[in-house]
Amino acid sequence: MGFNIKNGVLERYTEEQGVTEVIVPDGVTEISSKAFSWCDSLTSITIPNGVTEIGSEAFYRCSSLTSITLPDSLTEIGSEAFYECSSLTSITIPASVTKIGDYVFCECSSLSSIDVDENNNMFSSVDGIIYNKKKTILKLCPEGRKSINIPNNVTKIGYYAFSGCESLTSITIPYGVTEIGSGAFSCCSSLTSITIPDSVTKIGDYAFSYCDLLTSITIPNGVMEIDKGAFEDCSSLEKLTIFGCTVNNSFWNWEKVQPSDIKSMLDKNEYNVTMDHATKYMFVLQVLLNQDQPEAEAYVKKYFTKFAQFSIDRNRIDELKKYVELGFLTKTNIGKYILYAFAQGKKNDETILYLLSVKDSLGGFKLDEIDKYIELAFGDVELTAAALEYKNKYFSSEQVEAIENDKVDKELGFKERTAADWKKIYAYEVKDGEVTITAYKGGDIDVIVPDSICGKPVTAIGDMAFSPCKPRIKKDIKETLLKLKSVYFGESIKRIGSLVFSGCESFETIVLFDKTVELSKFGTYNWSPIKWIPLSINLTNRTMLIITEKPVCDKPYNEEFTAVTWEKCTLRKWLNEDFYFSFTDEEKVMIFDTTVVNSDNKKYSTKGGNDTKDKIFLLSLDEAEKLFANDDSRAVGSWWWLRSPGNNQNYVANVGNGGSLNHDGGRVYDEHGVRPALNLRF
Repeated sequence: MGFNIKNGVLERYTEEQGVTEVIVPDGVTEISSKAFSWCDSLTSITIPNGVTEIGSEAFYRCSSLTSITLPDSLTEIGSEAFYECSSLTSITIPASVTKIGDYVFCECSSLSSIDVDENNNMFSSVDGIIYNKKKTILKLCPEGRKSINIPNNVTKIGYYAFSGCESLTSITIPYGVTEIGSGAFSCCSSLTSITIPDSVTKIGDYAFSYCDLLTSITIPNGVMEIDKGAFEDCSSLEKLTIFGCTVNNSFWNWEKVQPSDIKSMLDKNEYNVTMDHATKYMFVLQVLLNQDQPEAEAYVKKYFTKFAQFSIDRNRIDELKKYVELGFLTKTNIGKYILYAFAQGKKNDETILYLLSVKDSLGGFKLDEIDKYIELAFGDVELTAAALEYKNKYFSSEQVEAIENDKVDKELGFKERTAADWKKIYAYEVKDGEVTITAYKGGDIDVIVPDSICGKPVTAIGDMAFSPCKPRIKKDIKETLLKLKSVYFGESIKRIGSLVFSGCESFETIVLFDKTVELSKFGTYNWSPIKWIPLSINLTNRTMLIITEKPVCDKPYNEEFTAVTWEKCTLRKWLNEDFYFSFTDEEKVMIFDTTVVNSDNKKYSTKGGNDTKDKIFLLSLDEAEKLFANDDSRAVGSWWWLRSPGNNQNYVANVGNGGSLNHDGGRVYDEHGVRPALNLRF
């Protein structure tokens, strides 16, 4: 049969016409991710004793599979292992299993029985519901159930535990459950009623979202947290009862809520906040604020001092973060709340540190302010260190002296700037008579890096020096860097660090070695200019690695579903022929022939193949990890290909919608975004 087995790992089964029953050979210890995926003719699979692991999506969409026996040797079942095995009717988890992934039985519409061997010490099952030793229901997504009785010893319903159970009409949650996790009952489109016991204290975000037939719900008095979107798009929900008060006009539809409803929820206290009722008010208002209710925002804004003090008193940083998000903690009032937090005593270390970071992001500190905080922090090592760090960040010794003596001349010319003046524009270090610029702090979006600062040559640019992704960056500086258009480097530069421009969304032009490169219009594709972003600069061979800002098109990695490496794939051929020839002759001269290293997939040891020499190429997994500051800087809103292999030779690594790296990869003949990369010669 079509088994691809290597070192005991069944990497792939190739479906054969007319074959409906498969016996996995003895000697196999692991069934790899996606090994049997899309084998929709198989009805029965026998797994021998000795197999310890079933990888993620191993039997993905084996839609005809009716029977499978898991061996006693099995210890781990990967996420979505049996996803959409729509003919599977029953399954038993052996006693040996210690790990079960997410959504293992999602879309298994015929699965009526999920049992766990009674000798299993990690998991238990009652009425087809599986929960772990922490008494948390797992997100296995069993389908086809109209009602569910949750076991009495369960304490938490895990996130997305019953998400998408479209046939579920009612559910009773037993007393003892303290938390309903994020998305626990989302998209249960037939759910008409649910009883929440008094033991519940938290309802996670989107817990009941898209429950279209849910008409009413009562929140017990013990609940102290309801996260964002808990009842989003519950289109039939007419009333919510909370603290004995009822809000009508559809809980999800906040534009219909009137001030009178807010008053009712606030115990008809005519907007007169008293600290005696603060806990109740804060809870109700947090519910409303999380739903972006304008009336609640106006109410909190009116009495913000009391609410802010309440949050500081109780070290509720999440509430303070919400106030920052809403713009209630501002550049003009944040200092007052820092002083209030200090006045409450050093027990508020975490809150004070958070407020100091907010102050930093809102525009930094004045010298007299930071000195006051250092004085108040006396005796607390952590607070003192943090305050001193901010002082060192914003004020050099020269600048402190200049400020104290009031001798700074704001009209100084470019060449006459003192160290204090330069510190306002750049953070920099001086070593052995040479300057390294570590961060840009100025307000210009067209930057000329000076050849020297205070008579000392500028020879190096540090890591992330112009990156808006740099940690703990001030808000106004970050906004400037997001708009950064051009940077000029002089001849004195000897070293440029990593991630220098990572996250710069508007970058257009770079000048290096007196050579100007217009990254906003280098090459065209489909009669439109291509916009590029810089990833790294190699001063030794005078090249800059660039990648398109967005995918130029969607294409398969390889036209056929077969084992293939970067060297042989059809996408490489297209990039180095069709795409390359879309550049002008002048542009082609600037494209550097790059030796492309095709490393193995470190997670799965899948072979990357021979190294190649390319003009245009895709990034590898390693490059995509190191050349971007974070997932956000990688994200383009759609999947895009990398050149590294996935979990087997038929799959290729890629980057997800949100910018995360997918080592498992996608099928080579799937269509994903193509972001060409190349080395540009200066």
